[in-house]
Amino acid sequence: MAGVPATDTFCLYGVVNHARVTILVDSGSTHNFVQPRVAKFLSLPMADTIPLRVMVGNGSVLDCRQVCSATNLLIQEHSFTVTLHVLPLSGADIVLGVE
Repeated sequence: MAGVPATDTFCLYGVVNHARVTILVDSGSTHNFVQPRVAKFLSLPMADTIPLRVMVGNGSVLDCRQVCSATNLLIQEHSFTVTLHVLPLSGADIVLGVE
């Protein structure tokens, strides 16, 4: 539909700390996120941050209070360093937005 912005998403696999993760690439998201259980499993260093209020797909608002800075993410043999906000998600392990 012309003139109506569309959110494009797709899933792929990546690697963090030698573990395979499911990644949702979401052009409608303004930040990158990781599930708390995934961050703990991957032993990602988490630091407290100024709370970030996040509206998720179902319209609920969640508070993000921790961040994993300088996380190395490998996607199809390309390495990226990203900041991941810790947020209780469902579905993908990591959401990559447009920062």
